[in-house]
Amino acid sequence: AEQIYTMIELEHYDSNDEYNPNLGLSQSLRPNAQSLAIVFDAWANSANEEAVDRILTTLYHIVEKLRQYHDNSSEDKSSTMNNSSINIHLNKIVFHSALLALANVKEGGIDIAMKAEEVFNLLVNLHESDSFFDANANSYDDQAHYMNDTMNPSIDGITKNHDIALAIPTSIDDDDLRPNTRTWSLLLRCWTNAVNHSDQDGGESIANHAESILYQMEEHYKNGEDVKPNSYSYMSCIQAWSKCKSESGALRAMKILKRKEKMYKETDDDDLKPSVFEYNACLAALCAIDDEKLLDEARSLLSRMEKIGVVDTTSFNTMMSAYMKERNADSHLHIWRLFEEMKRYQIHLDTISYNTVMDTVGRKRDRYSIDKIIQMLETMIKHSQDGDSNSDHAKPDVRSFTIVLNAIAKSQLNEKAEPARKVFLQLINLYENSTNEFIVPDVTAFGAFMSCCANQIGPDDRKRYALKLVLGTYEQLCKEPKFGQPNEYIYGSLIKACGRLCQDKDEKSRLIETLFTNCKNEGKVSRAVLAGLLKSCPQKLRNDLLKDCLKLDVDSTKKRSRVDELSFSVPAHWCSNVLNRNQPKTFHSQH
Repeated sequence: AEQIYTMIELEHYDSNDEYNPNLGLSQSLRPNAQSLAIVFDAWANSANEEAVDRILTTLYHIVEKLRQYHDNSSEDKSSTMNNSSINIHLNKIVFHSALLALANVKEGGIDIAMKAEEVFNLLVNLHESDSFFDANANSYDDQAHYMNDTMNPSIDGITKNHDIALAIPTSIDDDDLRPNTRTWSLLLRCWTNAVNHSDQDGGESIANHAESILYQMEEHYKNGEDVKPNSYSYMSCIQAWSKCKSESGALRAMKILKRKEKMYKETDDDDLKPSVFEYNACLAALCAIDDEKLLDEARSLLSRMEKIGVVDTTSFNTMMSAYMKERNADSHLHIWRLFEEMKRYQIHLDTISYNTVMDTVGRKRDRYSIDKIIQMLETMIKHSQDGDSNSDHAKPDVRSFTIVLNAIAKSQLNEKAEPARKVFLQLINLYENSTNEFIVPDVTAFGAFMSCCANQIGPDDRKRYALKLVLGTYEQLCKEPKFGQPNEYIYGSLIKACGRLCQDKDEKSRLIETLFTNCKNEGKVSRAVLAGLLKSCPQKLRNDLLKDCLKLDVDSTKKRSRVDELSFSVPAHWCSNVLNRNQPKTFHSQH
C-alpha cells in the first residue's frame, strides 16, 4: 500500500525533483485523505509489530507540519505556497484508521488505551481550535517527496514515518474533524480491550473509565452532536465489566443493560433495543463468579430472555457451563433440562452444547449414562458425515471423543477396552477422512484411551487384550509425532497398565523398566509416574531404578507406614518436562 501511494506521489515530480501537477498518468491521480487512510488501514489490519508506531508517528508529524505552517506569518506562507500543490484533507477518517490500528492490537493494555485517548483528544483539539487552523486554508507543497528507500521495510518504522509525513502536502477540512459515533466507539473499544491486561483491581477502574466514555456520548448526543451511542457502544461497556470477573463487575454490567432496557421502553428507539449479544455478555458475567446469588440472577435473566425471544445457542451454553462448574447433585438435571429446551425451541445445538451435556451425563458412571453419551457422539459423527445443514454446528471435535473416553475410563463397566477402542477408532477414521481441523487426535485423546485400557477389569484374557492395545497405542504415538509426543500422563497410564494388566512377573518388570527408563530420559517423571512405579514393580527392580534418588526420612508425626512417591527425591532432570504442579520432590545432581 505504501509503495502504491509513493508511486502516485512520484508521478508528479520531474527530473529536477520539482513538483509538476501536469506530469504523471493523470492530473486527477492525486493522494488524498482516503489514500492516506487506506495506507493506515493496511497497517492496522497487518500483524506487523511496527504498525502502531508507523501510523501514529506519521499522523503526529502531519499535524506538527500544519502547526508550523499556520504559525508562520502570512508573508512566509506565500513564499512557501505552490498554487498547484496537492490537497490532502486531514479529516476524521484518517483518525479513525489510526484508532482502528490501536483497537486491533491483540495485547492492547492500558498503554494502548492511553495512546488512543491521545489521538482522540488531538482530533477534538483540532476541531475546537479556531485560531489554529483555517477551514479554507490553501494547501501547500513542501517540495520534499517520497523516495523509494522510505518504503524499504528494513528501515526503522519511526524514521520512515517521519520521512513519509514530511512529504505529504496537507490541508484540513474543519467540517470533517468533528468526532462522531464511530470515533467514540473506537476509543471505547481500546479501553474495553485494556481490561484484559490490567493487574490492578481486576480492571475495574478501566471498566469504570469506559463507562464514563459512554455517558459522555449520551450527553453530547443530547446536546445535538452526532455521537448517538449504539448497540456496539453499550456492548463494549458491558463487556468491559464482564471481563473483570468480579461480583461488582457483573452487577455493573447488569445495571447498564437494565438502563438500556428502560431507555428503549421509554423511547421505542430501535437503536436502544438490547441485543442478544448484550444479554449474553451479562449472562456470562453473572456465570463467571462462583456465587449462588449471582447464579440465581443468571437463571432469572435467562428466563426473561426466553420470554422476550432474545436467546440463542450461546445463552444456553453459558448457563450449562455455569451448572458444570457448580457440580452439585442436581447440576446434571439442570443441564439436561436446558439441552431439551434447546431442542424444543429449535435452537442450534453446537459442539459446545453436546460436549457439555456428554461431560455431565458421563460423570454418573453407570452403564446407561455411558451408552447415552456414546449414542450422542455417534449422532454428532453422523451430522458431520451427512452434510445436514441443520446440524452444521454439531460436529464433533477431538474434545468430544476425549470426554467420552474419560467417562468410560472412570465408569463402573468391567469391559472398558472394547467400547473405548471403538470410540478411539472412530476418532482416527474421522481424522483420516475429514478436513476438519478440530478433529486432529492429540496426546490428551491418546492418554484418555490408554487410561480406559489400564482400568480394564475382568478375566486375564481381557486384561491381556487391553495391555496389547495400550502398548500398540504408545508405539503409534511414538512413530507419528504429528499427534504429539508422549507426556507425563501417557507414561503414568502406561506404567499403571503394566502393573494392573500384566500377569507375567518377568514381562511386567521388563516393560516397566523400559518405559520408566524412556520416561526419565525424556524428563517426564511425574508424581503419578513415580507412584505407579512404586506400586507396580518388585522391590529389587524398584531399588535398581531409583538408585540415583534420595530416600527421605519418613515423618513419624504423619503416621505414614507405606513407601510412596513422597518418600523419594528424584534428580531434577528426570522431571524437567513435567508441569510444576505435577513434579515430585527433586534435587540437583552433580551430573
